[in-house]
Amino acid sequence: MSRVHAPTVEVEGIPWPVLGAQVAIIRNGRVLLQFRPWPPGWELPGGHCEDTESPEATATREAEEETGYHIR
Repeated sequence: MSRVHAPTVEVEGIPWPVLGAQVAIIRNGRVLLQFRPWPPGWELPGGHCEDTESPEATATREAEEETGYHIR
């Protein structure tokens, strides 16, 4: 299941939405989190969508890039 989350940001004074996706990797009842240094904290693997990429494709790509796990 995916959910589109589009916060508004300003680029050169012009607001525009940024789409992103995160994925919950669950195995044996445990959830994989990653630590990000800035802003500091634990979160699910994920990132911003490429130009024509779906949230599902983004979640798969980002999870594989950030964890090295093959997502199916």
